[in-house]
Amino acid sequence: MEWLERTDVHPECELKHACFAQSMRYLDTVMREETLISLIEFTKRLEGTYRGESFWCDASQDNAEWLGFFSILANVANVGPIAGAEWWIRRAVSNQSKDFHFDKDEHLFRRNGQLKTPLWSSVLYLTSGGPTLICDGDPGALRSNEKSPTSMAAAGGHRNQLLIFPGHLCHGVAAIESVEIRLSLIVNWWPRRPTRVAPFRLPGTLPPLEISECREAKVRCRHGEIFRLAES
Repeated sequence: MEWLERTDVHPECELKHACFAQSMRYLDTVMREETLISLIEFTKRLEGTYRGESFWCDASQDNAEWLGFFSILANVANVGPIAGAEWWIRRAVSNQSKDFHFDKDEHLFRRNGQLKTPLWSSVLYLTSGGPTLICDGDPGALRSNEKSPTSMAAAGGHRNQLLIFPGHLCHGVAAIESVEIRLSLIVNWWPRRPTRVAPFRLPGTLPPLEISECREAKVRCRHGEIFRLAES
């Protein structure tokens, strides 16, 4: 599959493409440096016990994890009313890509194929690495008769940045020529708790989130016929 460099977008599609680009936010210098270092140290302490599973944080005023961390991040991300946050840590070498996928209620999908997605998805980049790629459809649809994507955004991949985008959008991670570790905290914001996602019970606690400048950064977008299968 390859990326097509296209600029011949029909005028009737301009509004759709503009809405796609404006549906996401990309913020730079999100946390204070002390908070970022503490968060990285928190992930290191989990090595050996963490298996890649996701955790649930209830949006409750009685929940210290919510009050000290996720409520603050939710305010920065401007996610609106939610039931809580599903979160996990992704640690990968930067020269390894992540296939396009949808964030969803994984247990529900495995049980009956139902695709329930969060209201919002977000990525908090703790170290630098490849950018997150977001498209308005599933690139895998090219192998069927479904409509292929017409818009793609690339953002993130830099230390201390936050990317927020609608939870129903297909996304992946691009590889770059680096063997450095790309470390990120991924947070999905849900209107209801996803099936069988438990609260965090491993040793340690998330550090209090202290916000820094949160400058708006640019999301790069391309429009038109952006995917096609490479000829064999």
